[in-house]
Amino acid sequence: MELLAFCLVSYLVGSVNFSILAFMLAGRGDPRHLFSGNPGTVNTYRVLGLGRAVAVLCLDLGRGLLIALLSQWLFNTPWALVLGCLSVVLGNFYPAFHDFRGGKGVATTLGFYLVVDAVATLLVVTGWIAIVYFGRRASVGSLLAMLAYPIILVAQNAPAWKIAFAATVLAVIVYRHWGNVKRLFIGKEPLIRR
Repeated sequence: MELLAFCLVSYLVGSVNFSILAFMLAGRGDPRHLFSGNPGTVNTYRVLGLGRAVAVLCLDLGRGLLIALLSQWLFNTPWALVLGCLSVVLGNFYPAFHDFRGGKGVATTLGFYLVVDAVATLLVVTGWIAIVYFGRRASVGSLLAMLAYPIILVAQNAPAWKIAFAATVLAVIVYRHWGNVKRLFIGKEPLIRR
């Protein structure tokens, strides 16, 4: 019962979309109707600038980190960590507070990945920054980062549950980015301005 309540709270924490809130506070409409239509860090950067984008990124990362740490503190089992993290990402995908139309969960995922394996996460984040900076397509960086994470875990001989968890998250993130994948193949995925 306690774990179920924790998952519900995690989902509600994930349901707060910081990009949508930043746009509302700035009086700039809804990020779901602009550029890629994703209410996340990149669209925030495109419209509201670097400062607010960094704030959104930190809040998204922070909630993933918070839920992962709380799950370890309250339950200290891999099963609780996995369920808590999937719940917060589900909230990000389908937020109860924003008509169930949310983001793609990458930043929140990286936040709780810091608890699952900090070294692998820092490697992935470094790669993501390089890919996005030089390639100027956030979706490519996000997809490659999510792909790299389970590969790094395998190379580190990580426990099987961590690898299975990362592979499951990868599949979900790819599904959420399917529109980006299609636009990439036809050359219509928008670039990030520098």
